[in-house]
Amino acid sequence: MKIWVMTLILAVGFALLPSCREKSLTNSRVVVTAVGIDAGEEADCRLSIQAIETLKTSGSLTEQAENATKVYDIEAPSVAGALQSFVTRTGRSSYILHNRAVVIGLEQAKRRPLSALLDYFIRNHEGRSTVDMAVCRGEAAELLAVPSAGYTIPAEHLSVLLQQAGRQGFAVPTDLLDVERSTSGMYDMVMPIVRVDKTGEEPAMVMDGTAVFRRGEYAGELDEAATRGLLFGRGDLQTCTYPLSLPGTAEDPERLTVEVVSSKTKVHIRPEGEAAVIRLTITCSATVLEEYRAAGLESSDLKAVAGALQEAILQDVRSALDKTIGDWGCDVYGFSRMVKKKAPELVRGREDEWPARLRDCRFEVEVKADAAKAGGVAGGGIMQK
Repeated sequence: MKIWVMTLILAVGFALLPSCREKSLTNSRVVVTAVGIDAGEEADCRLSIQAIETLKTSGSLTEQAENATKVYDIEAPSVAGALQSFVTRTGRSSYILHNRAVVIGLEQAKRRPLSALLDYFIRNHEGRSTVDMAVCRGEAAELLAVPSAGYTIPAEHLSVLLQQAGRQGFAVPTDLLDVERSTSGMYDMVMPIVRVDKTGEEPAMVMDGTAVFRRGEYAGELDEAATRGLLFGRGDLQTCTYPLSLPGTAEDPERLTVEVVSSKTKVHIRPEGEAAVIRLTITCSATVLEEYRAAGLESSDLKAVAGALQEAILQDVRSALDKTIGDWGCDVYGFSRMVKKKAPELVRGREDEWPARLRDCRFEVEVKADAAKAGGVAGGGIMQK
């Protein structure tokens, strides 16, 4: 009988041993959910690490009453050095497999190239290439410290905000793979800008434009309208809204809001001397959102709506082209690769001169829009410049 009792005790002990070891490994690590990079006061880099506090959680993360994360700040000469210092300060190593976002403070983005700031994340095999990238207007540490009422992990709130902003035409979603491609010279890149809004009772994350980088170095930023124009030019716009003023009396022009429900962009390239003519043809459909007004819209009214929409889209696309290519010489559209593919004689032997030579190219933009009310399309037209 004693032998059976001892055998049962040993069996239970061996069964519990793996779980105890797993708990020990979990407690010795910090599960990183977001990383912020700012300029340090005493060092070149101040790293903010938003991490899950495993010792303070119980049960499923979805059952936590409050945010299950804490933000740690470490200063060091580099990102890799800061992560190493993190171990000595907390006694726990960082686990970045579940990292959702990397946020760079705007001032740090202006000071140092992306290749220096993000090299650790690009080379580290434990990280994911789908990590969301963003620039914070202000300090990234402040953004990571914003609590979330809807998500246990604030980084999930940030990730969903960036995705939804991309769908609604307020941002160009960017991940770590885009950074790696841009640093390799494939094309220039952009990042959405997020700021912390403190006007309400609780601080909130708000989209605030787009940061543009030329060969990994900060070049400038686009406002909301130019961001929409960039999305149209790249063929990435899914939906957006436009408040429009239709022709009417001078004192009281008629105002409507339309939603672009579908969009498609075609790029045609043809050689012209030492440069090229790049023609963008944008086709989109829109719906009038004000139902109380849409019921009374005639065919001629919808044609006027389509014309106003075409003019608004044309201005946004032109604004984005003038700033990114005209002012900063940034190929955030991938036009250089298109020219190389469709007119290789312009690029062959001059690869180093592109995308700077895009400034010598002539851009033509054509917009075809249809406006609809409940029941179907009733008006449309073409705008080109």
